[in-house]
Amino acid sequence: MAQTRLILLGAGHAHLLLTEQLEVLRDAGIDPLLIAPKSFDYSGLTTGVLSGALPPGANRIDVEALAKRRGLTFVEGFATAIDRTARAITLSDGQKFSFDLLSLNIGGTVAEPCPGNDAWPVKPLAGLTALRAHIESKPSFPRLVIVGAGLSGTEVAAALAGLATRMGVKPRITLAGYPAGTGRGWRSLYASLERRGVALHPRWGPDAAPPEHDLMIAATGLGAAALVREAGLETRRGAGVAVAATLQSVVDPAVFAAGDCADFLPRPLPCQGVFGVRQAPVLVRNLIATARGEPLEPYRPQHRWLAIMDLGDETGFATWGRFAWRSRAMLAKPFGGNAPGTLPHCSFTAPRYP
Repeated sequence: MAQTRLILLGAGHAHLLLTEQLEVLRDAGIDPLLIAPKSFDYSGLTTGVLSGALPPGANRIDVEALAKRRGLTFVEGFATAIDRTARAITLSDGQKFSFDLLSLNIGGTVAEPCPGNDAWPVKPLAGLTALRAHIESKPSFPRLVIVGAGLSGTEVAAALAGLATRMGVKPRITLAGYPAGTGRGWRSLYASLERRGVALHPRWGPDAAPPEHDLMIAATGLGAAALVREAGLETRRGAGVAVAATLQSVVDPAVFAAGDCADFLPRPLPCQGVFGVRQAPVLVRNLIATARGEPLEPYRPQHRWLAIMDLGDETGFATWGRFAWRSRAMLAKPFGGNAPGTLPHCSFTAPRYP
């Protein structure tokens, strides 16, 4: 009986957790191949590196070593094209690989980076390590404008304030955009950031001249990678691969997507790792069901989840629904305590099939 060739494109949270279920996939007649960059920047530690609390590389997971340890065939590379008719993908070096099933977990990119010669997007995350090195190479700490005051923009602003403190200076950082939250906990957070040199500018918009700055950081406008658009897999919103509740593409049943690169059509989901983690077991079960011609099951995202920001000053800011609080304990185990360079611990019940 011929095996089903599954290409796992990208090494996000869902695919890294899926590697724990290789035996289950193979028992179902699926032959998986992982194509991804050699390393993966774990989001839970990236701002710790940016702030200087952790050394460069402490947030990096060696994907190739992880795949080898688990017996998964690995190809280092970036995909530049998906041919859905020929069922093949092309890598930047010209290699081509055919597939029966394709799963994308490639993250997202800032769709429209801020204009200017010195503008940095917050995603892909590998750029934040380079941003720290860039700032540390300057003769003085630059004036910064961060466009987007959501969770990502606020955490990056806090991390950069922490980096400035470790460099012995007080920063001048403008956080431009509507704040991520307005409750008492959030107001206290923004007040503490202002004391550290971060000014919230909620009324600044794209048509207004930005405050004076030396460096601009884009923390808004997450979009799909170019190959997703060219393959005709994205929605009109351009937020990623349009998937149904089953994580299956609505235009191609052979394609699945999870994490930031998936546009979950039942309802918009925030770009946070917890969703990729929770999607992993559903993705495994539905890949197997598709290979067997069986019914798929829906992914049901939670409506409340724990999100923790590293504030760059050895404290964390946690949110759970409408509740928010700040504490040093938020960065200690079991909340944020993953050993540098290791895969965050999160397991799930393996799907069982007769």
